[in-house]
Amino acid sequence: MTQQSTPVLQIALQPVVSGNLKAVGYDAATQTLDVQFSSGRVYRYSGVPAKAHEELIAAESIGSHFARNVRNKFPGVDLETLDQHEGATPD
Repeated sequence: MTQQSTPVLQIALQPVVSGNLKAVGYDAATQTLDVQFSSGRVYRYSGVPAKAHEELIAAESIGSHFARNVRNKFPGVDLETLDQHEGATPD
């Protein structure tokens, strides 16, 4: 029996002005926040309320706000790792 994989949700990223972050994207329907770091890596945070996203985008220092209010408060996963595990189907 072939196992069906669930496609990874695609969220459009919008560039931000930050020393540590390059872009941020949000999907309100699933409360999912994607954050692209300056390194190019994208991490996905789940269970993020719309208000938390709005506050992040409006913050004077987006990188500092992210570190204080998102990074350790919501579960996150490296999308590269997620793509490798969830996008793969057994032969």
